[in-house]
Amino acid sequence: MNIETDFLHRVAAFLMVHILYEVPSVSALGVTPDIFVDELRFESNSAIDDLVLMTSHGRFFIQAKHTLSLSDCCVSEYSSVLRQFIVQFCSENIKGDRYIIATNSEASLEITKELKNLTEMSRINGTHIIDTPQTDLERDVISKTRSLLEFHFKSVTGEELPKRVLEEIFSKIHVAVIDIEAGKPLEKAVMSLLADKSGMNSDEIWEAMISMCANGKVILAN
Repeated sequence: MNIETDFLHRVAAFLMVHILYEVPSVSALGVTPDIFVDELRFESNSAIDDLVLMTSHGRFFIQAKHTLSLSDCCVSEYSSVLRQFIVQFCSENIKGDRYIIATNSEASLEITKELKNLTEMSRINGTHIIDTPQTDLERDVISKTRSLLEFHFKSVTGEELPKRVLEEIFSKIHVAVIDIEAGKPLEKAVMSLLADKSGMNSDEIWEAMISMCANGKVILAN
């Protein structure tokens, strides 16, 4: 199993733990106590085919990438992620949908810090942030992201990407930093939760959950 696939399975298992043991929030993914998670779909039939959380506040489409770097190359991993966001948006855009890039803290700072901050600001202060970057680094992140979103929108629809649609898609993007690899602090926290809630061997339960995700499609309803 490669690192990317293992990371995906660990993120899925991490979400399963929170659903099964009714933990009220998953802060890394923006799941706050007021958001009720109804269902987790692993390798769904949606355009964004890694993970989907069905919640009381909309659908959270999750692309899990162990490492990710900013790029404007149309055949890059970042380009592939944004293409899936565009395809999902064009096929079925529903209010409340979130497009989440789940990665770890070793991914590039342009993703884990700059893109994360810019998309958060677009939701808090308005989407005009696309037109008013404050630093050269922000300009670079916005320019490359915008270029790929426009490229993929035209390849999918045959049309230019309208400014208002660009702003809407950009505001739907969330970056979640999840350090769930073996031995990392988040995994240790999950193991502690499992031991406390189940009263069973947390190592065995955790490995079983990861294996369940690795062995095929998982649909978990709350």
